[in-house]
This record gives sequence, structure tokens and C-alpha cells, in this order.
Amino acid sequence: MSKYIFYIETPSKLIGKQEFFIDMAAYIADKSENEVYYVNHFYREDYEKYKNTRLHYISVDKINLSEFDGAIFITPLEFFFPLFTKIKNHYKSKICLYMYDERSVNWMTDFFDKELAYEKLKELFNQTNACSFADEECYKKLCGLKETYFPQVTNFDRFDLKSVPIINNEEINIGYLGSLTNKRAGCIKTILDDIMNSGIRKKINFHIIGDSSLFYKLDITSAHESHCRFICTGRLSDEHSCEYLRKNVDLVFANDENAVKAALFAVPVAIPVIKNYQYAKNTYILFSDIKGYILNWTTEKIINSGNETRTLIYLLNGIYNGDKESIGNKCKEFGEKKFTCKSLMLEFLDYVNNSSLTTKKCIELPVISNALKNYTDFVKKYHIEKFDSYLYFKEKGEFLKEKPEKNILKSIDKVKSNIIKTVNNREKRAEYLKVQRGYKEKASRIAEKYKERGKINVAFVVLFDSVFPTRPVFEKMLKDDMFNPYIIVIPNVYNSYKYQINLYKKGLDSLSAQYPGKVIGAYDISKDEYKKFGDTYSIMFFCNPYKHLVHPYHHVEYFLDKDVLPVYSSYGFAALKFWEEVVKLDFYNQVWKVCVENQANFEHLKKIQKIKGINGIITGYLKMDGLALKTPNPKTRKNIIICPHHTVQNWDKLNISNFIRYSELFIKLPQMFPEIDFIFRPHPLLVSNLLNHKIWSKKQIENYFKRLLSSPNIKYDTSGDYMQEFADTDAMIHDCGSFIGEYLYTMKPCMYMMKDREETYRSLLPFGKECMDNYYHAYCENDIIEFIKNVIINGNDPMKEKREKFVQNKIMVNYPHAAEETINIIKKALKI
Repeated sequence: MSKYIFYIETPSKLIGKQEFFIDMAAYIADKSENEVYYVNHFYREDYEKYKNTRLHYISVDKINLSEFDGAIFITPLEFFFPLFTKIKNHYKSKICLYMYDERSVNWMTDFFDKELAYEKLKELFNQTNACSFADEECYKKLCGLKETYFPQVTNFDRFDLKSVPIINNEEINIGYLGSLTNKRAGCIKTILDDIMNSGIRKKINFHIIGDSSLFYKLDITSAHESHCRFICTGRLSDEHSCEYLRKNVDLVFANDENAVKAALFAVPVAIPVIKNYQYAKNTYILFSDIKGYILNWTTEKIINSGNETRTLIYLLNGIYNGDKESIGNKCKEFGEKKFTCKSLMLEFLDYVNNSSLTTKKCIELPVISNALKNYTDFVKKYHIEKFDSYLYFKEKGEFLKEKPEKNILKSIDKVKSNIIKTVNNREKRAEYLKVQRGYKEKASRIAEKYKERGKINVAFVVLFDSVFPTRPVFEKMLKDDMFNPYIIVIPNVYNSYKYQINLYKKGLDSLSAQYPGKVIGAYDISKDEYKKFGDTYSIMFFCNPYKHLVHPYHHVEYFLDKDVLPVYSSYGFAALKFWEEVVKLDFYNQVWKVCVENQANFEHLKKIQKIKGINGIITGYLKMDGLALKTPNPKTRKNIIICPHHTVQNWDKLNISNFIRYSELFIKLPQMFPEIDFIFRPHPLLVSNLLNHKIWSKKQIENYFKRLLSSPNIKYDTSGDYMQEFADTDAMIHDCGSFIGEYLYTMKPCMYMMKDREETYRSLLPFGKECMDNYYHAYCENDIIEFIKNVIINGNDPMKEKREKFVQNKIMVNYPHAAEETINIIKKALKI
């Protein structure tokens, strides 16, 4: 039995590609007799998949490495020197390196004399077989070493393959698995050209399973569209990708790790070999025919790899002549042999055991011993062991007196990076300004159409029926003779097809019942077709800025070359700094007008937006116009609404949810306060995030709601319009971003569940901080309980006067006439 130490030093819980380390460590711990440790600053203890493993976690700060002399240490390349300094006195240990990012070589050599380090270290690693690689891109940086690859696809041991493979001899179903990049977009274009020149006369459905935001950068002609119907699902989980491919696709094209995934789904998989020739020269390698490892190989290596290549017609003939199942099974068998957890573990252990890089060999290399001396001298002089401080000292020749931020970049790299960033920003700004200038001509043409027709067609694009912030504008336009408004319900393509259809039907049915004859579906379920709208509607209101959630036909970029004036109203009140991330999106700079809640947020927009707010209009917060129309229902009991946010996966850009922390309390509150009625209304994405990020299983979620709803005085609400609830409730307890501003419109007491005061305020916009100053704050369960007892039951609300004054003076801009103000601004812009 051996001891394996998987060692990294990440400054964040979000470890990205390094999660391969934990996966591999946990698998070896469970499937072998070895003793396995994972050492890091953080460990995702909330990851369900690691809870019941035999993997031991030890903090970097607490581990006594002297107890592990003789262990095998596995670490990413960039942590080679930090690890070595800690085990330099080990005489029996050895080090094994893994390179998961092509930048790792530069990160590693930062600790050494760069002029000497690269070649000397490369020679050492070559002699000791000490380095392994995630893919070809990484290997190119240390080309010449033994090609030992461990692709980061370890989580595919079990999939439900019960669905019957689809074959429809009257049409061809092919697909591409993987998010579209510029490189992959060219690959798809070549496949389409092959299809056009193949003489195929059958109907072709081309499924793109992955982020399709670059779809419209493909050079797709009307000739392509006449041959193929394109179906873009958006990014799906592995489980849902498997389900979709098994049910809808007969042949899938894929590259790199996506080829492995598709093969393990028992679907025929072909890897494109693009030679930049005309048709008949472009060929494909069946996954089951692969010789050796070709994931992320260059085109040249694939061509010269000795693999047998096939033409598109050859592949299609085999599949549609009855060989689909056998081809799919062969692909699966080869994938299981080479790329499952078990096969990778065995190869990984073989690599580790055959590597011979010891601390003794390291210390004997002058490049390493000199670097160790320099670092040791630094620590003795300044009594600081931080490596980022040392790197700064090494670069500048002086000690950084202030505490350095994590991962200080070298000044030269910073200058280069800033120059590139500045150039890119200028190019983007010029592109956005060109779009904005084009709207003046579009507005003139639309105004002329109005004079001719007497009406302006307006569309309100809705993704979730519960997220329809422009509803008040739509309802006002229904009564305005100048406008002919419609609601277009579009599908959410990001999740599984089943989820997409259920959500789409729900929104379509709900809104159609409310506004008969005024709701249009953007997806034909029976034909499996996403509808195009061209410039049928002169003005289009959007409330979703994210490309990956929608089909490309339904994103603003599709309408940029059409006579359409797109308007954006945020789906939430801009209180969190996350709003700044949204403002950085192309979308925010491409729309004609952006509705902004108040002057404070408009001033902030001018500071951070690339086009400095030139498309911003201060309308007030549209959604809350609906609150003024609601009359509170008569009641004898107090009502409290509980709204936890969805970011349970510790999203780096938006980490505010406390649901896991207080989930049990939410069950207890109705039992503790039987005289109060509770409404549990989580963010619409909470349940799917718990499931998709494997934080809770489906069974755990079902059990939780069963326990929660066992109390008679709590209900679970997922309805679209929550204005009546706002009017009826006496208080809100939440940690959602939009509700920070929204619930204040009621002037009722509200409590915000905080992870940490400093962290929470740091995540807020300037105006968001003003809003938060008018909240009661919860740091623990007792704070929530005391809020209910003192403020809600006993009526002791010391913040009441201050809160009401703030809401009236700062929040209620144009309330309840924000919709009218928006329409007036549009009329003025069109001069009608």
C-alpha cells in the first residue's frame, strides 16, 4: 500500500480544471488499497460526490508533511516549486507532475532563473518521466517529453442507455457535441459543405448540443439552410446530453473530450479531419478506429496518425443500413477501455509508480538548489513565506511593504495585458457605436412605416412567465392606438429538452390564458422548429441578456441587421455588482435603449459601460408598476415570504445564497410560529442548481419539500406574478439580488440573510448599499427568529420611518407610471 498526496494551493474554492485532481484522488481512494490525501487551502465539502469517499482532506496550513516522507506527491506543474520547498528534506518521497493548462510552464518558471530554467527542468522531467498532460495543447509547451496523457473526462462511469436509438429512414439526424468556438465553427462549416456536395436528398436535421452563441458567425448560406434544419439545444449537463443524443441523433461529430463523452453514450462518433480541401478530401475518423491518443491533437498529427479515415457518405451508409447500434457499441467499448475512471486510474497509477523524480534529484540540479536558496534567504530576511510576495521581490528587487493581493502578475505581463485589453476595448466600443448610429436610420424608417400603417408592431420577448418585467408596458400598449403589441414566448435551450418543453408550455399556456390572441409561441413542438421573426416587429422588448439561454434566432444579435429597435429592461432591480458583469456583455451595448431604475444607477452605468450610457434611459423600475394595481386581501393572520437565492454552487461572480445553511430552519419556522402563514418562494433556478451541480440528489430534493410542506401554514409558490403576494405579506426574508430593491416598494420590514457583512456590502452597487442600509440583517438562525418575534409579531419596527422616507425619495422613481414614461420616451425618439 502506498500513500498518495494530491497537492495544490488554490486561493479560491472554485478550482476549475483542477477538480480533475479531486476526482482522481477520490476514485483511487475508493477503488484501490492505497491511502490517499488531498491537500489544499479549500475543500468542497458541500460536493455530494466526495462526502462518502475514503479520501482524506488536510489543509495546506495544517498538514505536517514530515509525516509523509516516502509518499508519492502529485501536483500541477505550477506548484512544483512550492511543494518542493516543503518536502526538500524528504529522502524517500517522489514528485509527479500534471500539466492541465498550457500557461503552467510560465507559472512554474517564475520561481527560477528563466534563462536557465526551461531547458534544465525539461531535461530533468524527461529523464525521470515525471510529467503528464491533459491534452496536446499542454504537451506542446514541453514537447519532447514522453507523451503521457490524462484527459479530464473521469465522471462517465454510468449512464442510462435504456432509450431506443432513433433511426428514421426518411430523414437524417446528425449532430455536433460541444460549444461553438471560432475553431469549431470552421469545422461545422466544412461538415455542412460536405453535406451540400454529397448529393443527399433526404431531410437533414443538424443538432448542435452545446453553447451555440457563435452560431450566427458561421458562414451559413440559404443553400445550407435549404439542405438542413438547425436545432440548437444550448449547453446541457452530461446526463441530459446523453439522453438527447440517444433519442435524437444517429451520428455525432465531436472533438477532444466531447468525443469521449459521446462515445460513452454508445452513439456513433466521428472526429472530423479537416484538410481545407474541397469535398471528398475531407474525411472523418470513427472513434472506435482510433489508434493511440488524439484528443486535442493538431490537424497535422491526426492526418499522420495512421488512423483509417472515412467519407461522410461511407459513415451515413453504414449507420442507415443497419449498423448504427454496432458502431455505437464499438465506440463505447473503446471509450470504456481508454477513458473511463477505471482505465484512467490504472494508467495513472502506472505513470505515478514509474516516475522517478525524487527530492534528491531536484536538489542536485543547480537551477532548483539556487532558487531554493534565494527563497530561503527571502523568508529569513522578511519572515514571510508567501510565494506571491517572493515573486514580487524577485521581479522588483525590493520587498512589497503592503500585503500583496493573490497571484500578483509581473509588471511586464501587466503592461502587455493592459495594452491588449485597451486595444480590444477600443475595437469593441467602435463596433458598439456603429450599431448605435445605425439605430437613427432604423428609427426614421420605422416612423415612416407608422405614418403609412397607423400602427407599430411591438414584441415582448419572454423566456420565463415568472420573469416578465415589461408586463406594465405591454398592458399600457394594449390600450394605445399607436401600438400593436404581442408577447413572444421563447424556449430556454440551456437545460434538458424535457425541461425546455415543460417550461415553454407552462409560459405559453399561462400567458395565453391571461392575454388571449396576443401570445405567440417561438417554437413549433410538433415540427421541432424554432421560429424566425425577421423584422415583423419594429420594436422588441427583451428581458434576458444571456446568449446561452436562448436559440440564436431569439437573441438580439439576430436582429441587428434588421429594422428592429431592441429595448432592454432588466429582469431584476440593479442592486448587486453582478449587474456590472451584465453591462459588460455585448447585448447591453447592442440594444437601442436600456431602461434604468434611477439617476444613481444611470450615473454608475455611464462610468462602467463601454459606450458610457448613451443608450440608457431613466424610466423607473417598470416591473413595480404592477404593485400599485394590487389591493391587499383581507386577512387575520400575519404572512411572511421566504425567498432564498439560487447560487448554491458558490458562483464566484455572484455568491449570495444561504439556502444550504438555513434549509432546516425553513422547515422549523412554520412549526415554531403556527400563528403565521409562510410562503416559500425560492429563485426559479434554485431547484435545478441543486440537482445540476450535484449538491442534492433528486430524492433529497423531493424529501426536503415533503418535510417542508408537511406544516399546514406554509405553501410553495412558483407562480409568475408575485405582486399580489407582495401586497398581502407583512415581511420578507431573503438573499436575492433583485428583491433588495423590489420589496422596499411595499415599505414593509424586510430581512436580508448575510454570509458576511463586509462580503455582502462589497458585492453591492453604490445604490444597492443604500438599499441594504434600510434592511434588518441576519447573520445566524437566531437573528431570523428574533426578527419574526420582535418586528413582525410584536410590531417593534425601529427602521420604519427611515425606510419609508428612503423609498419615497430614492426608490419610487416615476412610480407607478414607469411604463407610461417608457412609452413617452419611445414616442419622442420616433417623433410620433
